[in-house]
Amino acid sequence: MYRKSGKLNQEAELHFHALNCSLLENLHAEHEKLARPVLEALAEENLGVLQDDSHMMNFMAFFGHQISRTKPFRDGVIQVLSRSNALEIQVALAMEHVWWFLSYMFGMNLGRNLFLDRRSARHALLINDTSVPFITSDQPIVNVHPSVSMTDFTPPEHSDFYYPISPRIAYIICDSARFTAGKNKINEDAVIEFNSKVAARARVHIIGNTSEAITPFQNFIARSYQKAPDRRVVA
Repeated sequence: MYRKSGKLNQEAELHFHALNCSLLENLHAEHEKLARPVLEALAEENLGVLQDDSHMMNFMAFFGHQISRTKPFRDGVIQVLSRSNALEIQVALAMEHVWWFLSYMFGMNLGRNLFLDRRSARHALLINDTSVPFITSDQPIVNVHPSVSMTDFTPPEHSDFYYPISPRIAYIICDSARFTAGKNKINEDAVIEFNSKVAARARVHIIGNTSEAITPFQNFIARSYQKAPDRRVVA
């Protein structure tokens, strides 16, 4: 009705602009709100919360977005797009411009697949009672399977999606056999391995509960991006 009136009102225009800018953030905020009870339960070692399919569905949707909505994920996807001819350049530019939408759909599709595969994959809680706390980063979920290459853009043999929830608790979804479903206590070597991989996949920031927790891993930050081939060059 406002558009059909043909009248321009500055206050109305500001409200419409704010609505357009906030719409996607409001969607993500809703996913975070629905996942919060699950995260709080998992932080207390309560895996039973995921026996409720609605909780599992909400958590997997949130999980998918934790992978896809980040700047490291966006930059990684955009970087490896081929730009060898005019059409490929147009497609790459289009993907950059509509990434706000693509990232949301990638997250939803990831979450959907993780939910549908929940019976076959190994969903595990990792309990860290060592002196080295878990850290996280601006790419909070990473594939920690050893087959993930740090230098080549090639598909890994397995996806072991690792998500640190607190300095002591992490969640992992394995399609390898590294961990069994349920609760797993891990040793200090595994914690250091995972922290190193989290830092290597970070773009800028790693986060810990103390400065001592992150200092040993600062030199790993963005290491995977420094070694990754740059495919932006047009042949």
